[in-house]
Amino acid sequence: MARAVALRPVAEDDFDRLVTWETDPTIEIQFGKTFSSIGDFRRYRAELVRGRRYAMVVEAEQTGIIGYVELVNLAWRAKSAELCVLIGEERFRGLGHGTSALDLFLQVAFEQLALDRVYLRVACGNKRARRCYEKCGFRARGILPVTARQPDRSDDLLLMELWRCDWAAGGRVAAGES
Repeated sequence: MARAVALRPVAEDDFDRLVTWETDPTIEIQFGKTFSSIGDFRRYRAELVRGRRYAMVVEAEQTGIIGYVELVNLAWRAKSAELCVLIGEERFRGLGHGTSALDLFLQVAFEQLALDRVYLRVACGNKRARRCYEKCGFRARGILPVTARQPDRSDDLLLMELWRCDWAAGGRVAAGES
């Protein structure tokens, strides 16, 4: 069952919640740290304004923000970007909110931003996230092994991608299928 979520632009008032999520060791290992100070947030906002990132927060009905979705490594000429999705509030993970948010965000990426390809990297062992991405139409393209430059990572990364033509053709797997 799809969960009701809404997306909106990231605001400065969201900073405290974003920092709180990044203190969770599980999240820090998966995503790294983006926000340590208000200066970090201001640099982040500047990247949004310059078109190097595109981000929105995920809001659940009557709850407020529970996560965010963003595109990084935007390559406007290649019409390609890397996707990052985070449901930061642990009690909302595994309930379909990420899938619902991703469905909405992919519509923005392909229709509003006119991207042709969205790709992502996910830990091979992160089965919940992989299932979410597969439901939304992403397909595995390769394995990125752990390197010496990633001492905190113990799991290889799976590279996944979704092309606009596949998304437009209904490449999304219906809920309950896999």
